Amino acid sequence: MATILVVEGYEGTRSELKASLEGEGHRVLTADSPTQGLKLWQEHRKDIDLVLTAKSTNDDDNAGLTLTKALRVLRSDVPVIMQSDTSTSPEEVRRFTQAGSPAAEGKNIFLRSISLDLLLPAIEKCLTAPVHTR
Repeated sequence: MATILVVEGYEGTRSELKASLEGEGHRVLTADSPTQGLKLWQEHRKDIDLVLTAKSTNDDDNAGLTLTKALRVLRSDVPVIMQSDTSTSPEEVRRFTQAGSPAAEGKNIFLRSISLDLLLPAIEKCLTAPVHTR
C-alpha cells in the first residue's frame, strides 16, 4: 500500500488516524505540526505517496494551505488531503484545491469531516490519479 504523512496537531486524532490507516495496510508517518511535517518530508520524500493535513493548528489558521504550498515547491505532484471541522469558506477551499502547480491538478482534496467513510475513498482517488511529474 501507500506511505502517508499525517500532519495533525491533536495527538488523539493523529493516533486514531495512524491506527486506522495502518489497519488498511498503509505505512503512516506522523507529525504534530507543519514544521515537523516538512522535516519528515525531507527525510522520507522518496517514500511518501500522500499527505493528510489539518487545515489549521492551534497557532495558525492556514497551516494546511501553507504546508501544501511548501510541499508543491518540493514535489509538484504529491497528493494532499486537507481536513477541517471548522467553518471554511468556499474561497478557502478553492485556494487549497488550486494550490500548487498544474501537476497537482485534481490531487488536492478538501474534506469537512475526517470520517473513514470519506477519507478512505479520497485516499484511493488521490493514489490512483495520473502522475504528471515527480
